[in-house]
Amino acid sequence: MRERRGKHVTASKQNNDDFYRIRIIMFLFSHPEATLPKFRENGEYGIGTKGRGPLRRLLDTMVGDEWIRTFPSPHQETIPVYALTKKGEEIANMIRTANDKNPLFDLNAFRNAKLLGMSND
Repeated sequence: MRERRGKHVTASKQNNDDFYRIRIIMFLFSHPEATLPKFRENGEYGIGTKGRGPLRRLLDTMVGDEWIRTFPSPHQETIPVYALTKKGEEIANMIRTANDKNPLFDLNAFRNAKLLGMSND
């Protein structure tokens, strides 16, 4: 079998998408349901810097990866609402409970991710 790792994936795209995936997970951990505009309006998570189309495609990918799920808004069926799946909750909890000395927090994608999951009380 031919080696395929790294094919068709650039480092900058992977890092960029991971940055947003982690922040989307932590956003949904703190805000159990969100629509596309809700992701974009909350500046503290850095999600609003991603364009509307690319953000929607990333959310669709995360649905396909079963990190999040989508369902129609009760107010307007054409508007999708996003929420964490069990897998997404496990990822958020793993980030929240990881020791601060975990080397993952040295990576740009994870930097400050733990703070994003803290409650806003």
